[in-house]
Amino acid sequence: MQPPIVTALADVASTDSRIVLLTDDGADDALRPFRAMLPDQWYGVEGSADAIIGLAAGLAMNDHRVFILARAPLMTFRTCEFLRSEVCRNRLPVVIITEADSGDPAALSTLMQTLPGMRVIVARDAREARAAVATLAADGGPGVLSVPPIV
Repeated sequence: MQPPIVTALADVASTDSRIVLLTDDGADDALRPFRAMLPDQWYGVEGSADAIIGLAAGLAMNDHRVFILARAPLMTFRTCEFLRSEVCRNRLPVVIITEADSGDPAALSTLMQTLPGMRVIVARDAREARAAVATLAADGGPGVLSVPPIV
């Protein structure tokens, strides 16, 4: 079964070809329906978190709106400086989606709010996560969306 957050991403991406999804685990079964429906809008990235942020920045500079689905510690603490200098300073439309149980969600929100122009949304359920995906896709700037594990 596809988690609601992936369904929300697929719904938004199916109406906007500029939206792409990057993941740090391309073998995840939950992503299989998204990959099948929108193969040209999904990239499984192996390697460092910096590589994912670098690819996201490059795609965003070329008129894509990028969502990254990854574990919170991987995408924040190791890459904070790169995220700040490449994505936030250029106000690129790159959104990182993490599960709230991936570390400390309050610490993640606090850290991300220190980055210039970073919009942070903590969704409490699938309905809020779906609304946040639509909002962040339309916003056109950097963001972080923390979702519950079941979403």
